[in-house]
Amino acid sequence: MPRRWIFVTLALVALSATARSATAQDNRPAPPPVITTPPTVRDQARPWHVRALVESRNMELNAVVAAFEREHFSADYMKQTNHAERLELMKTIQQAALTASLIRAQEDDAGVHLHLDAREVSFTIEPQAPFGIASIRVTSGSTGARPAPPAPLAWNDLAARMKEAEASGFSGQILARRDGREVLRASYGLADKNAKHATTLDQVYCIGSTPIDFTVAAARLLIERGVLSPDDVIGKYIKGVPQDKATMTIGMILRLQSGLPNFIHSAEDADPDLTYIDRETALRRIMAMPLLFAPGARQEHSHAAFGLLAAIIESASGKSYPEFIRTQILKPLGMTRTGFYGETLGIPLNQFATGYGMKSVGTPNIPPNWGRTSWLTMGSGGMFSTLGDLRRYYDGLASGALYADKPSKLRAGVSIGGSERGFLFARVDDGKGNQILMMSNTESLPVVQSLVGSFTQLVQPPMPAGGRGPGG
Repeated sequence: MPRRWIFVTLALVALSATARSATAQDNRPAPPPVITTPPTVRDQARPWHVRALVESRNMELNAVVAAFEREHFSADYMKQTNHAERLELMKTIQQAALTASLIRAQEDDAGVHLHLDAREVSFTIEPQAPFGIASIRVTSGSTGARPAPPAPLAWNDLAARMKEAEASGFSGQILARRDGREVLRASYGLADKNAKHATTLDQVYCIGSTPIDFTVAAARLLIERGVLSPDDVIGKYIKGVPQDKATMTIGMILRLQSGLPNFIHSAEDADPDLTYIDRETALRRIMAMPLLFAPGARQEHSHAAFGLLAAIIESASGKSYPEFIRTQILKPLGMTRTGFYGETLGIPLNQFATGYGMKSVGTPNIPPNWGRTSWLTMGSGGMFSTLGDLRRYYDGLASGALYADKPSKLRAGVSIGGSERGFLFARVDDGKGNQILMMSNTESLPVVQSLVGSFTQLVQPPMPAGGRGPGG
């Protein structure tokens, strides 16, 4: 049975969030529904429904049910079920989405299958407008549609595994280090399938949410220089802060304790990433957002919080966020091929990899054709880079080239920046000299997600009782 992978979003960042409890979720005020413009053609409906199912984790349960009853369930499904059944269904899906560490979806002849770790949400859609969900069910475990766990990987097998991935459709690059020594640096596949352009080592890619790292680094620079303090409340730099956010500090944002919901796009935005809004519009939306919890009460990752931090960086530094990032981070580290959407930096367009994902914007589908970076994503996205530039960034942190006080020890972990337009950047690091960086413009292929899992097992193997796991 043919399958088409239709949506992959990994919300893993260097500063990973802890899952919030269902009890806390149900007791907080309801934020506005995070729903994009309804689809006008059937092919748009599948990722639209998937996005809403995943983003249900950012909403109060009753608001989730109301949104799905209003926007997503078909008229026939509404007749076949009652409100109590729909409430229980969405509660189950929401709880699965809250705790899922790996989220992916695919389509086959039986419908769409959304995998939330051990839970699978399968649904079909009606063939005619408004393309609502005609049937939906949640099962434990998996069907044959769920991809197999990644095969074990050893360091001496890495080059061969990458060639196998290329044969399965992978296009992109990899940089691997073992005990601090580079063991593989290679490119694979096509940067542009139509033009038959092979991927080169200096190819430029969208980097998803990786700019969060730059925002954190910028805040640390200003703290080091005495311009900001972790104890500063946001009202010192932002006007019109409401009472519920008055105690929020810069330190809370950096520790993922802001209490802000994840995203700030609304139903009026044609695209949740690319629709242009200015800083003041973004701040109005952020200040109006009901909090998930009181600032400082617990942790929850929020793109909106890093957008707020980007605005604070502007206010405190007297420079625009892009200017500060360019002059204080990119230029000192020699990152000459890293920039913002809508610009080229003089780089020929054929050196930008074309994205092959669920969404395509512009011809070709590359960052210079997406319009200037919107404050929907400023501070948490909206940038492009190369594998070489990002290597310079992480090496600069580790060597102390960026900060005057001391080197910044990179945390062990997996950080991933992805885009529905087909791009993915992944960093897997054990903090001890074993590291893999990967970029791809074929993010939606199952082989890409399998590689991330294999890299994680290789670089951060599980600890056996009484010793360290084998490195391969």
